[in-house]
Amino acid sequence: MLGNWSLGDYFKKEQLPWILDFFTKDLGLSQEKLWVSVFEGNDQVPKDEESAEIWKKLGIPDSRIYFYDAKKNWWSRTGSPDEMPIGEIGGPDSEIFYDFGKELKLHENSPFKNEECHPNCDCGRYMEIGNSVFMQYKKIGENKLEELPQKNVDFGGGLERIAAVVNGDPDIYKSDLFIGLINELERNSNAKYEDKKRDFRIIVDHIKASVFLVANGIVPSNKQHGYVIRRLLRRSAIKMHKIGAVKNIIETSRKVANQVVDTYKDRYLKDNNALDISVEIGDEVNKFSGVLDKGIKLIDKLINEGRKIDSDLAFDLFQTYGFPLEATEEYLESYGKRFTVEDKIKYDDRFRKHQEISRTTSAGIFKGGLADQSPEVIRLHTATHLLLAALRKVLGEHIVQKGQNITKDRSRFDFPNTQKLTDEEIKRVENLINDIVSKDLPVNFNIMPKNEAENTGAIHAFN
Repeated sequence: MLGNWSLGDYFKKEQLPWILDFFTKDLGLSQEKLWVSVFEGNDQVPKDEESAEIWKKLGIPDSRIYFYDAKKNWWSRTGSPDEMPIGEIGGPDSEIFYDFGKELKLHENSPFKNEECHPNCDCGRYMEIGNSVFMQYKKIGENKLEELPQKNVDFGGGLERIAAVVNGDPDIYKSDLFIGLINELERNSNAKYEDKKRDFRIIVDHIKASVFLVANGIVPSNKQHGYVIRRLLRRSAIKMHKIGAVKNIIETSRKVANQVVDTYKDRYLKDNNALDISVEIGDEVNKFSGVLDKGIKLIDKLINEGRKIDSDLAFDLFQTYGFPLEATEEYLESYGKRFTVEDKIKYDDRFRKHQEISRTTSAGIFKGGLADQSPEVIRLHTATHLLLAALRKVLGEHIVQKGQNITKDRSRFDFPNTQKLTDEEIKRVENLINDIVSKDLPVNFNIMPKNEAENTGAIHAFN
């Protein structure tokens, strides 16, 4: 998303001409191809005649200016004026659309062919490329808004959409930002983009998103942001299987990831190592590929036998192979099958019961602190604290404990990092730990409330 803002510096009469200049003079779009929309007004806010008049003066005729209600041409964090809480600010917006023309017959070949075509039609003929939001009202009571003393502008424009209209093709996946990824996927599968558009789009979109997440220090996991990446890559892996990239899903994922980095390396990813990002993504797909292969083979077998894939079978796939529900749902789509709402409710019930049983069974097994109080384990536990401190000093304060397991023979410490440690970094960590150990310092521990521990500067893993 591209954006620019004004906080009281300028408003409609300055911003609308500037954005039109950007599209027509800087990007070379024909003004004859541009249509605009403005707010039609309601019982709380007047019709936005000011924006409409500005567009007319700029050469946009009445026939290409459309008025829409608050569902289309009003913005606030919570929606229309009726939905805004007291104290919320918002305002009308004016959208700019690019018309790909009648010649492509996008409307005639769409599900909306029997309806009137207009800029907000979903047929694809018109593509929104910019939206100027005029933050000029504040809600002060029920059905009552007042104008703000300082009026602001928030403009947003879709980078990929703008690239598509500059290329003159309504398919954003054929723009410079995606075509390299599409070509890489075609080279490594048994399918062509034109035959499998939806699958190709999902794969390149999900891998692209994952690349940017990894580049920002987020790694695949079962929690929060990490699980977003995990689900994105799992879904893309299923789609790769569908388009015939079965034998090289891992390598194909890496290659597409590398293409993303190559596309954006001069702007957004210039400080990132393409190899490290692609390895992280490839490793995650590798972890899932075995599970994917087993789950898909079983689903294929059951469907060929005429069996129904219901909530019980989906849960068995999860319990036996670790095949998640979303993966089962995704793959079933290739057979034109879907889970019912009832199936999902039953699955969730079984999953909750499974968690309760697991918690009850493990209650007396997994306790806080050390499972073994032997001198060997205590020494390794202390060494692990030193390891965390050394890693944070060498790599940075983003290093935190994500998992730990200590036995008499070894300590395993899990931590997030965007790339593999270099030999030099490992040596620096070792030297820091050995230096502290060599000083034979006394080791003490105290039990205290969490807030007191935090005040001492203690690092913890129980947020």
